Amino acid sequence: MQGLAQALGGWAAYLPADGGPETTWPASTAALLPHLREETARLNLAGAHSAATFWLHGSPVVEYPILVGRRIEGFLAIGSGRTLAKADRQIIMTVCVLLALKAQQHEELTGTSAVLGSAVAKLVVRGHVEAARLLAADVGLGPLPERVRLLAARTDDGDLRALAASVSGLPAEEDVRGLAAALPACPLRFAEDGLGFFLLDPADLVVPPAPEQEEYDGGLLPWEAEVSEGSRAPEASAAPGTGAAWTEPVPLADIPAKAAALRRAALQAPAGRLVGTSGDDDSRADRWADTLAGYQRADLLGTVAAYLRRRGHWEDTARDLDIHRNSLRHRIAVAQKLLGVSLDDPDTAAHLWLALRRRGH
Repeated sequence: MQGLAQALGGWAAYLPADGGPETTWPASTAALLPHLREETARLNLAGAHSAATFWLHGSPVVEYPILVGRRIEGFLAIGSGRTLAKADRQIIMTVCVLLALKAQQHEELTGTSAVLGSAVAKLVVRGHVEAARLLAADVGLGPLPERVRLLAARTDDGDLRALAASVSGLPAEEDVRGLAAALPACPLRFAEDGLGFFLLDPADLVVPPAPEQEEYDGGLLPWEAEVSEGSRAPEASAAPGTGAAWTEPVPLADIPAKAAALRRAALQAPAGRLVGTSGDDDSRADRWADTLAGYQRADLLGTVAAYLRRRGHWEDTARDLDIHRNSLRHRIAVAQKLLGVSLDDPDTAAHLWLALRRRGH
């Protein structure tokens, strides 16, 4: 990107079609990314296989699709500081070819690594840790870390690539900024029984310090003086139905013993949340009660307490609350969606009931 931008006297950015990290030069071009993402999403949705030109802050921008076969892998966006000559276009086409070759190589390597990484991860989770170490060394995945975090997230279709992007945006009880880079790059992952599993090296979750701004001596570009704070990139968003859980960093050999509890925690995690497994069932139930208490549109805490007290009998619960059965059904549905659990599950109901009793309900 730096070489292309300097050759054209402007700026350049590569935006992967899957929403992965962008590459830009100069660094100040990052302020344009929200606008470029919008245009890229439109072109990707339309399946555009040819260059498109649009205006941004009074200057023309050209976006070129990067193709592998007929599939769009990303977009090269260019803001030139001058009218493009024939030689400039040849340089751009050369860069497009190089990006397409790199994308194809990455796809081939990723496909092979995914199969091998899945096998290694499954061996670890199922208790065959030494076999996993040997396989990882034999296939070039490198030595496995001595301590890891196992993350599990609900998935409807087993698409781990999309799941990684979704989980990266989930709010959690601890700093999870490192997930945005670590999850998509994690080779040790597999899908099973409606859950996606990721075996993460804690070292990969450490957020590196922000890089220093690269120098750019080509003068102030036309758009730079117009970009406002409001155009900065938004925070990552997550699919609303996704729920996930992960362990604390533990020795690799301890993962099999943690897997069953992690499965339960991931299946019971509230939609749109990443939760830990360090607490016991009672502390998890206390968090559920806090979530219900924080809901403002209706008294979900009192409704759920009455529902559990009446053991799920709609008529009796509605009468106790002096509301219609349909209103009760709606509230219970909202509560279950909010918590990501079924109130008819005996274990869930028992622990939540005890948590409500501790609150005086």
